[in-house]
Amino acid sequence: MVKSLAKPKQLKTSKHVGPSVGLALGGGGARGLAHIGALKILSQTGIKISYIAGTSIGAIIGAWLALGQPFDKLEELCLTFDRSKAWRQFVDIGNPRYSFLAGQKIKKFVNQLFGRKQFTDCQIPLAIVATDLANGQEVILRQGSIAQAVLASIAIPGLLPPVKLNRRYLIDGGSINITPASVVAQLGAQIIIAMDLSVQPSAHFQTKPTLFTTLVQAYTIIREQSVKYQLAKIKSDRQRLIIVRPVFDDIIDTFQFDQTAKFIKLGEEAMRRRLPAVRQALAKLGKI
Repeated sequence: MVKSLAKPKQLKTSKHVGPSVGLALGGGGARGLAHIGALKILSQTGIKISYIAGTSIGAIIGAWLALGQPFDKLEELCLTFDRSKAWRQFVDIGNPRYSFLAGQKIKKFVNQLFGRKQFTDCQIPLAIVATDLANGQEVILRQGSIAQAVLASIAIPGLLPPVKLNRRYLIDGGSINITPASVVAQLGAQIIIAMDLSVQPSAHFQTKPTLFTTLVQAYTIIREQSVKYQLAKIKSDRQRLIIVRPVFDDIIDTFQFDQTAKFIKLGEEAMRRRLPAVRQALAKLGKI
């Protein structure tokens, strides 16, 4: 059963008066750094965000934003990554029986970002999406440790070990809801700005697929179908859904954490293209 979306009594709620705007920040590995550029542009409009839902790397960016942390600090940190630093920061080979990466370095990084922060520390109500490994159901996390919730949401099957939380094993939220617009809708947002970081599966390969490209391509296909399914859930009220899609090069972008500047620029460009639609939606509801 999906974890209840009912707000804990102690959870802060949005103080914004008027039509509420929610952010759905999607997963996509390193491509998720495009969230930084998109949110920079959105912040310049003065639009107030009432709710945030994040999946995978979108959970990291969303939690940082919800906690009111300085966004320029996160950008500066990400811009320091080069290929060597990204490898040292995130890669620790695990036991092949369980996962490619041990996950201890990533756990250390996430704990450095969020420490002991709890969902009750958020300035903007936050939901983080994970998947129950036992039954494949969506799990929406809104209580407890933010770091633990993030680690569950980014636990890509095969790459990172599942995270045991509340007596169940959780994996990447992108396995079932890679762009959590439906979660933001359930939270109560009247206008949903959804960052879709999916890429179209490659139509062909120039050379014979390797084990790596085959696995990535297969996972990309699955996630693309997940996006279509989840967005269709709110199709009946589509006028309030604004999808922001950065244009990426290929599926291998997923692992290029040394390309922060490139992804930030793509996020900026994507949000600029969709700002007229955001403003139109706000005007339609009498906000501006």
